[in-house]
Amino acid sequence: MSFDSAEKQLHSVRKDFVDRVSKSVVDDLLDGLLQQKVINNHEMETVKVIPERAEKAREVIDMVLRKGAVSCLIMKTLLVELDPFLCTTLVLKWSFSQTLQNRHLKLTIQETQVVLLGFYRQ
Repeated sequence: MSFDSAEKQLHSVRKDFVDRVSKSVVDDLLDGLLQQKVINNHEMETVKVIPERAEKAREVIDMVLRKGAVSCLIMKTLLVELDPFLCTTLVLKWSFSQTLQNRHLKLTIQETQVVLLGFYRQ
């Protein structure tokens, strides 16, 4: 999974994300993005006061897309944790190259850095 791939995937599902994500998931996503230091307090407060769910969702995904590939990967990881069903609906799945077909990648996010813990065979 490359960082660029996460960015492309988020961009490709932007409209469906805005249409389908729940208000509670958007709020939890904001908390996670703040905790991972993808956004700052000012950005979070600016989005939290937006009353309409779809507009709030649009602002969150656009903000993350502007921040680049690593931020997109963090958002995607948070979305998988917060709403796996939505991610399945959006087809936000970890995609690996053919050579990694039978391996898993463990990801841990620590202070906005994605640390690759390693690959292991099933």
